[in-house]
Amino acid sequence: MSKFKIGFIIILAIFAFSGKSKDALFDDKSEAMMDPITYTICDDDGFVDIDISSIQADILETYDSVAIEEAIYVCTSTGAVVKFSDLSGTVDTELICDVSSSFSDIAVDEQEVIYVTDFSTIFSLDDTNCTLATVPGLGTTPTSNSLSFDTQGNMYFGGASGSVVYRFNSDGSTPPYVWHDFGNGTPAGDFVMLGDKMYIAWRNPDGTIQLFEVTLDTNFNYVSHVNLGQIPDATFGLASELGTLYGVSSSEVYKINLDTFTFDTIATNNFTYGAWYGAAGLHEAFSYEITSHSNLADANASVNPLPDQWTNTQQGGQTIYIRVENTLTGDFEIIEVNLIITNTIPELTTPTGISICSENPNSFTFDLTEVETELLQNVTNPVTVTYYNSEEDATANVSAVNSNYNTLLNQETIYVRVQNVDDDCFAITQFDISADLGPTLVMPSNLVACQYENNGIFTLTDVETELLQNNTVPVTVTYHNSMADADSGTNSINTNYQITPGQETIFVRVQNNDNDCFTTTQFDIILSESLQITTPNDITLCANQNNTSVDLSQVEENMLANTTQNVTVTYHTSEDDAANNTNAVSTNYTTNTNQDTIYVRVQDVDTDCFATTQFDITTNTNLNLVTPNNIVACENGNSQLFDLTLVENELLQNVTENVNVSYHASADDALNNVDAMSTNFTLTSGQSTIFIRVENIETTCFETTQFIIEILQNPVVEPMVNSPSARLLTDCYIDNNSNGYFNLNDSYAQIIMTGNTSYSLEFYLSEIDAEQEINSIDPIYYATNDTQEIFVTVTNGNGCKSITNFFVDPDCYETVVDIANISFPGFFTPNNDMANDTWNVRGISIAVQQTAIMYIFDRYGKLLFYFKPGQTQGWDGTYRGKPMPSNEYWYKFQTSEGQTFSGSFSLIR
Repeated sequence: MSKFKIGFIIILAIFAFSGKSKDALFDDKSEAMMDPITYTICDDDGFVDIDISSIQADILETYDSVAIEEAIYVCTSTGAVVKFSDLSGTVDTELICDVSSSFSDIAVDEQEVIYVTDFSTIFSLDDTNCTLATVPGLGTTPTSNSLSFDTQGNMYFGGASGSVVYRFNSDGSTPPYVWHDFGNGTPAGDFVMLGDKMYIAWRNPDGTIQLFEVTLDTNFNYVSHVNLGQIPDATFGLASELGTLYGVSSSEVYKINLDTFTFDTIATNNFTYGAWYGAAGLHEAFSYEITSHSNLADANASVNPLPDQWTNTQQGGQTIYIRVENTLTGDFEIIEVNLIITNTIPELTTPTGISICSENPNSFTFDLTEVETELLQNVTNPVTVTYYNSEEDATANVSAVNSNYNTLLNQETIYVRVQNVDDDCFAITQFDISADLGPTLVMPSNLVACQYENNGIFTLTDVETELLQNNTVPVTVTYHNSMADADSGTNSINTNYQITPGQETIFVRVQNNDNDCFTTTQFDIILSESLQITTPNDITLCANQNNTSVDLSQVEENMLANTTQNVTVTYHTSEDDAANNTNAVSTNYTTNTNQDTIYVRVQDVDTDCFATTQFDITTNTNLNLVTPNNIVACENGNSQLFDLTLVENELLQNVTENVNVSYHASADDALNNVDAMSTNFTLTSGQSTIFIRVENIETTCFETTQFIIEILQNPVVEPMVNSPSARLLTDCYIDNNSNGYFNLNDSYAQIIMTGNTSYSLEFYLSEIDAEQEINSIDPIYYATNDTQEIFVTVTNGNGCKSITNFFVDPDCYETVVDIANISFPGFFTPNNDMANDTWNVRGISIAVQQTAIMYIFDRYGKLLFYFKPGQTQGWDGTYRGKPMPSNEYWYKFQTSEGQTFSGSFSLIR
């Protein structure tokens, strides 16, 4: 093999080998031969790894010479049957039949017979005259919107109203039966075979459609399934065709890629024949096998298949034979494939690459053809040369770049493809391009100083941290008085540079030490005269009078009395912030502590020179009040007396000063300290807001807050009764052990007068327990044989309570008709060990036990025994006194109300 990337596979010719027509495939079990196919492969030593599986797929899906037509059928809302073919290319559409009756699904069996369903009946469709015929032996079927076949000819169908999938065996010996019940959801469309798995489109109760992958046993019985994920909405059909799974919605046909679980649309609906409702692959129930062989005898005998990845054994080329067999009938066809391996690959020399020096740091231009003399020095055949950004693009011959190549990268790998003009053989190699850049600079900020700070002497190297922050190459930096000197690298100046007050421009040259590339920039040095400011007077505040807010600008008149420059003034909370001109605060300043220090920066607008000073703001301490909780009380007569001082422990818990506390009816009264209220306050109903004023005796600073006093309403309930006839809970239930019980919460509507549904209930067996709220009982109450009085506390959202009562009577158990907890044991063991010796229904009430009838059948439907569940212990496993063997038995349970339950259970001995 060559060290270069090489290779190109092309079909060169298809020539006649036999006269067998496309429609003749699988007509008999004798050998059938297709026209031979020739592949030419470029390689340097005559041996190459060949992807046999790709050639097999190519033959199945690409060449019309193979008589396996790739197609799917779709049925529509208007009763049309449409055929889609050439699914791997440009999809062709053909109307097969139009019977003007809405079809919900379509299926094709292993004999390629078409079947359709119109929701209520399943028909076979004669596609030659478009007539429908009912299916013999199928009988009356449940409503069906999904229909498919497996490769043994068994039919599967299901309806949109249930989770059960039915199966009708291909021999027609038995009626359709339940194949599997998925528990919830409904079929959205089809139960198709792909390989050894079945795939089902399933609609969840929330309306989403999922794709199920079902594992089957050798007889196509359900074993398990997994949910692969959600597929597009309105998917009404699936189709399996020649190893590919398709989905059909009302508006599109799409391919399902199971490896990535992605979907590719292959056809869209123009609604000529209405919405698309179901789908079936032409070979959905067809099973085939494709193998490759090194000789014709092995292909005929179907022995010694080649692996998917195979290296030819004959240098320069070899003939192989591909066998396509219908595994259901044994019919097969053989395709001769001639592999020719040629060595005309261009012999390339890997170029040394291209390097440039660019003054533009953001864009570089290379002439890629500079490498061609070295690249093609050993190439004698006429070739074309193209350049790419990736090996993948070069291999695929896509997205070639211009040979006059412009890039934003200063180093890059270029891939070059050299292809023969006379054939399609090519070779790929690569080379690097790089650009030596000038140093990457940031234009530095100006150097600014006041006259008193540095005596006019600037250290020019102070700009280099900023100047070189993005530079990555070794450099030399020089400073100049003109741009001409900087460009020529002459007349550099001392880095300790002195000026008089004013402004001067400095020019900088930065040169790459590894090459001749350099970059220039400039900055200004500015020396300003000092500012004259006066230290401001301090400010004193009383927090309760101005909410600790102060206008800082009041200090400026005195502070700037001697300042002549045009200045800006900013205020800061730290000396560093003032020096660095960061985090300035608003002149409408709110203090943070009892004593805040404010730092002032006064800056010359013209020169940026500044001076700083400071002053203090002293604030009398605020009282640290805690807003008290509201005082509430439940109803107790016509009024309620509240002691307002009850809030003071909470209100003053953090106060250390000496204070006076007063209570007021309004916020204004509290602020103005007028009309104080008595601390004993009587409230007749509802609520009232109380405003509190707390004043510091020493400073007269004060604060206000408020709380609410409120009388809460008790729940409104029905009054107590003295007899069961006055208030009796008549609803009772039966648990799964056939024991009767009451749900005491059912009394809610009987005892609540207002219709409020948010009260909570607690239940007790005595009024004293209810009053003391002790010994509560569970709402699920199993009453004894006597009528029982129940006391209940009703609590509203405010925690206020009322008490009332009602009665329960266990006689309810005898008359209630309840099958809510009905259950049927899965097995019993009639071996006289006193455990599971009989089989009977559970979880039904006495009334149901006495009137319902249970029937027992063997697996063939023979009636073995019937009984009323309340009149016997159940079936003892015998028929006419003789023990029945261990096996699966069936039951049918019918109530007097007409309800029927059926299923199976196991007899185990």
